[in-house]
Amino acid sequence: MSDFVNFVCWSDAAVLASAPRDAASLLPGHFRAVHHPLRARRGRIELGREPEGLLVEEHEVVDALRSAIGPDGYRLIPIVGGSGTGKSHLVRWVYEQTRDTSEWETRYLPKNQTSIRRVVDLVITGMHGPTIDAAREALELAPAHSESDETLGQRLLDELALIVAEEPTGQTDPDRHDAQLRDKLRATLPDIFHDPIVRQRFTSPGAVIPRLIGLAQSGRQDDDGLDDDAVHIAGSDLPLTFDDIGDVTPRARNTLLSMSNIPDMRRVALEIINDALPQAVKRVFLSNSIDLVAVFRDIRREIRKQGKELVLFIEDLTVLHGVEREFLDAIVESASSAGGELCNLRVLFAITRGHFDNLDTVRTRCDDAYWLDSTYGTDGIEPDEVLSFLGRYLNACRIDPQKLEADWARHTDAVPLENACHTCDHHETCHAGFGASSEGYGLYPFNQVAVDRLVDCLSTLRFDPRQVVKMMIEKLLPLSMVELESASFPSEELLTEFDSSSIPVRPEIVERLRSEYGGEAERRATLLRYWAKDRLDIESMVLEAFGMAPSPSKPEMGGKRRNTVQNHASEQPTNRSRSEKPTMVAFEERLKPNRQRAFRELEAWTGQQKDLSLRVTNDLKKFIHRAVLDTIDLDETPLHLGGELVDRHFKPDRAIHIEGTLTAQGDPAEAIIKVRRDAATAVAISGLIVHGAGLQADDPYDDERRRALAQHLEEWTESTTSALYSIAALESSVAVEGLVVASLVLGTCAGAQRPSDYLSLMFCKPMEFTDRDHRSPEWAEAVAKAEEEFLRLRPMAEAYFGESRGTTGAVRALRADQMLPHVQKVVERLDGEDMASPDAAVVRLLRAASRAVEVEWQRLCDDVKGAAPMLEGGQTFEQQSEAVKELHAAALRAGRFEDLDTLADIGTLNAGSDRVLRSLRDTTKAINAECTFTKRIQILSGEKPRDVSVAHQFVKRAVGMMDTIERNLSARSTETGASDGLVTTVAAIEQELTSLLNAASDVTR
Repeated sequence: MSDFVNFVCWSDAAVLASAPRDAASLLPGHFRAVHHPLRARRGRIELGREPEGLLVEEHEVVDALRSAIGPDGYRLIPIVGGSGTGKSHLVRWVYEQTRDTSEWETRYLPKNQTSIRRVVDLVITGMHGPTIDAAREALELAPAHSESDETLGQRLLDELALIVAEEPTGQTDPDRHDAQLRDKLRATLPDIFHDPIVRQRFTSPGAVIPRLIGLAQSGRQDDDGLDDDAVHIAGSDLPLTFDDIGDVTPRARNTLLSMSNIPDMRRVALEIINDALPQAVKRVFLSNSIDLVAVFRDIRREIRKQGKELVLFIEDLTVLHGVEREFLDAIVESASSAGGELCNLRVLFAITRGHFDNLDTVRTRCDDAYWLDSTYGTDGIEPDEVLSFLGRYLNACRIDPQKLEADWARHTDAVPLENACHTCDHHETCHAGFGASSEGYGLYPFNQVAVDRLVDCLSTLRFDPRQVVKMMIEKLLPLSMVELESASFPSEELLTEFDSSSIPVRPEIVERLRSEYGGEAERRATLLRYWAKDRLDIESMVLEAFGMAPSPSKPEMGGKRRNTVQNHASEQPTNRSRSEKPTMVAFEERLKPNRQRAFRELEAWTGQQKDLSLRVTNDLKKFIHRAVLDTIDLDETPLHLGGELVDRHFKPDRAIHIEGTLTAQGDPAEAIIKVRRDAATAVAISGLIVHGAGLQADDPYDDERRRALAQHLEEWTESTTSALYSIAALESSVAVEGLVVASLVLGTCAGAQRPSDYLSLMFCKPMEFTDRDHRSPEWAEAVAKAEEEFLRLRPMAEAYFGESRGTTGAVRALRADQMLPHVQKVVERLDGEDMASPDAAVVRLLRAASRAVEVEWQRLCDDVKGAAPMLEGGQTFEQQSEAVKELHAAALRAGRFEDLDTLADIGTLNAGSDRVLRSLRDTTKAINAECTFTKRIQILSGEKPRDVSVAHQFVKRAVGMMDTIERNLSARSTETGASDGLVTTVAAIEQELTSLLNAASDVTR
């Protein structure tokens, strides 16, 4: 066994030669080497019904094709199946078995690289007759023979526009509604094909017209990614989006909008277009003058003269797109007709399910079809058949491609193709450890269990030979070679694509593997998942072949010890993995339903097989949340902060995010606890489920659960604690920031100069806002928001920075050393007019304050500029108001001023006394100097704005009064009897005003 370690017995070249996408691409030797006689179900093609009948061997298809033909002179045998089921392979195999039949004139139409022109060429090869020669000549004159693809695309659109308007659709008895839609669309669809914008959409690279041109010119290609519907125009090919429709002509736009919004309109339009498409393709790529029915008639006459029958093998009927209708009409023509006697016709062709649903004439004339849509397992393809199928491919991959073809060229029935295992030095060891098919082809690097499980993963709906070959031969063998050469086979990544459909290894086992085998754990877990029969022990020969030491016997789930490890390499799997279920361990039955459900879903979750359900996701979040709360230490959190902070920020639905669930959970980046989707986490959660229920698990993996739970719980608790402290720190910073701004707006910090001043004032009770008559709506809004934020943020700041004393736990002191740096930063940011904040409410306050300061500061500037120049700086405000009142009294006595309310108003404005002048002087200096945002808001939140407003109103009333007196004096200056006393008083007042103006100039300077 020592030499049989990480052994590679295949080559990349052999894999490429043995596993092309389609059977037609296989060279003869490789086709014979990989062919396996799969079974098919025989039955009639019935509308809306599944095929009924027994599974039959492929040789029965040969027998059916050779069987006697009835008086109509034709036998039509469909091979039906989905993409990749082996239809083309079976058609080719029957062809290879019968091609040398002497009385048959055979034509083989491969699916790939067969253009519509090539179809006609193959059919008429070696034949002559009037219509045949005319057809051959017409092919040379067809536009496709000489024009570019771009020109052909424009021709195809022109033909479609013509045919949809003029040609019958071929629909039988449409209902009245559809008939009305057809009449309408026949008149409007040509507008779509003529519209320049739509034509550009149709013909752009990757659009429908280049695809149809490619198929008609060159046929299907290996790995082209197209399915059988590619020869039709689908709804997705039409320009029906808003962006597509926007620039088209009005008539085309209306039709496209109707098709976009009305499903029936779109359906009928596609039926009309696809009915017209084959005729359009024929006109462009062949010639409308070619009458395929007449051509077949001439061919069959010619072959009948030779005493032969015409036999057609068609890998896929879609190769006839453009002439399919005519071809079908031709092949159902009776051998005895008015045009003369024709030869018998046999046709074996592959189609997909539903292809003949609208072709009753052809469908009812077909013989029994052979259906290849089989399931894997019971009543379908059995595991031993799959071993034989895959074994042939593995054998071909071990033989040099050129040698295999050379061997086939000289083979005889008595000398079969080589079995590469017979000349291998490791033949016996390999087959003993990994098994072989019934033909003796070794399964290495797989074993029977691995083949069964991997094929089962690929057969969710039906057995798909193409997918099996693609994944297990074409893809896995080259990757396995690389990993074997680097001693890393099989890695976890190698089989990732199978994980979603396979039963995973229990996470407790994976964790034990990690603790015991370190870096080898993932490889051993992969072997347990796919190579180990019971998913508990790996055969020692398999481990040694991949360079790993055999593992000791492990105890069974449930606590029992297993017997000596048995070699299961030669045994067939007794149950397919699709029918297997995870083993229920003994203690599961004692769990409550919600915990039992969660425990069972964990296994599929950790194996990437199935996401957690909504119910289990929510339950697990609650389990984790409760466990973390029971573990977390809140004793060290700031005063009053712990419980309230947890309630607000550590809620299970938002704070915990679990990978791999069916429910939307929000942005994982915002979660506090991120639960990873891996085996270690699954083991921890399973421990949480079990031990959270107070159970003592009676299985050998309980220690792994306890260790994993302790480790993850510590990690989750640390994440939670760290996140909550970060949130608390942020909230405390926000609280200080908001309190500083609120206190400034509310006026409690109007006199603060240093951070310590702010700190001593910001917690004081704000003054009541009573000055609404002198303030703007913006300032009133800012004050309202400040009052709201002060009430919200003060308890937060006290909780984070407070210290309690006594038994009540009330805040007795604040940690100034911790708060001062925050205060200083806030003031600096405000002076720089930085209005950003992580708290939305504080942002709203900052914006309101900014708007209010802008409005109020402008009003203050206007009041200062209106009042300061008119007041005497050397006299008290009371003296100046007395002088104004004296002037008012003299004017009243002389009959020069009759406004009695002015004196009362001036008396009211004088209530501010000398503080008014001080406020005016201070504000004037602030306006004329550089004033920071905090300085402006301090001024605005104090008494100065009201004092300046009083001064402004006083000056406004006094100046108004003097202007009135002056106008009165001027008007009466020529009148006799003027009062000398009044003139004297006015002269004195004018002198006083001059002094006031001079003093105001000094104040302004």
